[in-house]
Amino acid sequence: MARAATEAREKRLQKLQIGKMYSSIDHKQKQANIRPVRIQSPREKLKQIIKSSDSSSEEVMTAVESLNKRSVDESPIRLRRRCNSCGRPRGVYRRFGLCRACIRKFFVKGFLPGLVKSSW
Repeated sequence: MARAATEAREKRLQKLQIGKMYSSIDHKQKQANIRPVRIQSPREKLKQIIKSSDSSSEEVMTAVESLNKRSVDESPIRLRRRCNSCGRPRGVYRRFGLCRACIRKFFVKGFLPGLVKSSW
């Protein structure tokens, strides 16, 4: 199990991830197979200004300064993927949201249907 302080820090960092929000989709849009529109965070807008070749050097400098003033913990890179079962930070599979040890444990118990033990 992960320490309580570590889990609390991870939850705090998840709340800072503003760029992960998506616009809501109604049932008709879902049937028409329309993808949700991603809402840009202020951090992403500033990075877009910096990368754009259309922006002037003054705009780039002000964007860099304002980006430097923002919190470092706001960056999506700072967030760590953890196992949903035990909180282990390493060896976590995105498909299941579980670490390799928990995948093996749940596979043996039969909780993950469709997995086949490899043999060669």
